[in-house]
Amino acid sequence: MSIQIVPETPYAPARRWKPYAEYKDSGVEWLREIPMGWNVNRIKFTSYVKGRVGWHGLRSDEFTDVGPFLVTGTDFSNGKINWETCHHFSEERYNEDPYIQLKENDLLITKDGTIGKVAIVEKLSGKASLNSGIMLIRPLKQHYMKEFMFWVLKQVPLFSTFIRKHLKTFHFLFHHFRNSAPSPHSSTSRPRASTPSSQRSGKASRNCASTARRSSRRP
Repeated sequence: MSIQIVPETPYAPARRWKPYAEYKDSGVEWLREIPMGWNVNRIKFTSYVKGRVGWHGLRSDEFTDVGPFLVTGTDFSNGKINWETCHHFSEERYNEDPYIQLKENDLLITKDGTIGKVAIVEKLSGKASLNSGIMLIRPLKQHYMKEFMFWVLKQVPLFSTFIRKHLKTFHFLFHHFRNSAPSPHSSTSRPRASTPSSQRSGKASRNCASTARRSSRRP
């Protein structure tokens, strides 16, 4: 499966939509400066983040014409979900994973294929869930407005830079462990200790002498 990243678009990093009296370094390379009084938190501490386990992904032969909606990355359209293009699937499969059953105003972001597409769940007319390739992000305890997080994730240069950085780490680790792992066809027998050359030559001389003595005894 090929991985793509949403193309970057020109933007002005120094542009501030609302001026603040004072700014400070956020301590995060791609985030840069933030207003004084703001804090930086990890999404995992402020949000409910879930996704479908890969091997639970639905196959095309499981799609139906009725039933709960199944949202994929191809159903994202201008930051919304196009419910008209969504497939449907069985109630049994829907109930299989309650952690990714969608609610109104959930944030969705693609993590496979075209990475970084973002959408907000709106006009949810029935049960819906995710297929593999999408993450669900739901604010906890009203830590932030969903629209704020939507536009943070929508900032293509910001998010794609983050993804590229971690993809490089992933590819490095993948190739490192793949190259260092023992081959399944390699022998697992214990290596034999090598014999010093002096011992080998001495043993060969004794064998030659023994052969010569046996030959001299023959009639």
